[in-house]
Amino acid sequence: MIKHLSTIEEVIAELGGFDAVKELTNAQAPSVVPMWKHRKKFPAVTFTTIQTALQQRGMSAPNSLWGMP
Repeated sequence: MIKHLSTIEEVIAELGGFDAVKELTNAQAPSVVPMWKHRKKFPAVTFTTIQTALQQRGMSAPNSLWGMP
């Protein structure tokens, strides 16, 4: 059964927190992931990386978290 996540906060938590998501997405600055959380949107370039990591863990997140329909 797939666990459906609905918020940026849930995605970040399920992937191991700010540092883990920063490493997963190859983000450069330490403040990048908290900024995504504040904006309530991931950058489009992280879509495949994050969705793949979630799928490997039996989870999913809506495209809207990347500003896509």
